[in-house]
Amino acid sequence: MDDHERLRAIVGRLEAFLEASSPPVDMAFPRLRWELIRELSVHSAVERMKLPGLSKTHAAVYHGLDTELDAAVSAHMIEWSVSSIQDGWHAYRASARALLARLLRRMRYEEQALFPLIA
Repeated sequence: MDDHERLRAIVGRLEAFLEASSPPVDMAFPRLRWELIRELSVHSAVERMKLPGLSKTHAAVYHGLDTELDAAVSAHMIEWSVSSIQDGWHAYRASARALLARLLRRMRYEEQALFPLIA
């Protein structure tokens, strides 16, 4: 849950940046993007340690996970470099919002379906 709280805080700060009609010009925004990646990497590593056992005994719960989220985050970061964000801010905002919503859905699912199984 601590990981999720940290991730939600980062998502909230990113969403505030996404409200702007033009891309941010300072370094706070790219730093925040990398902070999200670091937090997700640590959280994902912990999940990978816990989930194999769950997948065998709780297949239905595991099936409900967005197992492609890590790949989607990586693809998003590769697609949206600093220069491509500057050139396509409105498209980036839509892509980032969709990805952040997907992340939040995954966290809610984990909290409701998975955490009770590993607590």
